[in-house]
Amino acid sequence: MIDRLQEGWSPEQIAGRLKLEGHATSVSHETIYAYVYSADGQSQTLARYLPERRKKRKPRYAHSPRGKMLPLERSIHNRPEHIKTREKFGDWEGDLRIFRREHGKANVASLVERKTGFAVLF
Repeated sequence: MIDRLQEGWSPEQIAGRLKLEGHATSVSHETIYAYVYSADGQSQTLARYLPERRKKRKPRYAHSPRGKMLPLERSIHNRPEHIKTREKFGDWEGDLRIFRREHGKANVASLVERKTGFAVLF
């Protein structure tokens, strides 16, 4: 297995070939990845032979935290008084709705002019 990894095979290819050749023991690609990133695999520096070379494997369903999109200084609570009174034309308010993937690629953005209530959706 290690020699094939060093020849440039991916763990998926190695696991598939072992199954095709009918070896008595079969190994899944996840087991190969687990070995490569284990202490034994790290001591042999096997991770450098993987197609995507990383020192440490990312979790399968890892999401990076999004955090705050806008700084607190840009909060709606900090808008100027003249905008709150709705006296002047040209003050727009925007919003964005991002839906989950199972709902398709239909995201909605809206712009509303504060004095007239004129709305634009796209």
